[in-house]
Amino acid sequence: MIPLSITEIRNYFTEHYPDSDVVCNYCNCSDDLLKSDKDIRDMFLDDCRDHLWYEELHYCGCGDKEAAMAAIRDYLIACWQWQSEDKNTLNKYFDCNYVWEDRLLLCLAYALDAVEFTEHGSSINRAWITDKGEVFLSTLLLSNLNNES
Repeated sequence: MIPLSITEIRNYFTEHYPDSDVVCNYCNCSDDLLKSDKDIRDMFLDDCRDHLWYEELHYCGCGDKEAAMAAIRDYLIACWQWQSEDKNTLNKYFDCNYVWEDRLLLCLAYALDAVEFTEHGSSINRAWITDKGEVFLSTLLLSNLNNES
């Protein structure tokens, strides 16, 4: 279920990125503290989000990083909604029915597929979100980004 819980995000990072700063910085925090202390929760989510941004996507932080993250958030939501119920979700977020109708959206689809945030079968147009993509989407939805964009 999207968004994942703080505990699910933490467990994913512990399993997949055991040597990351995220795991090192928050390994002594109890789940209750991560859930109840808004400042610590927000720092944890921002650190998870930034780890995936810099270490997985290999994107920089210049320009308008939040606008780019919002576009990724919307694309991942569209992929998740498409696989779960709604078969025409791209139009809600990007004003097109197929990723190849928008060259930049097509590039985004390929980029997210390449880093395994999504996966696709015979057509990039109908990609589905992976576990890694669900973690990134959850950090975007639960973090300050969702309140700013």
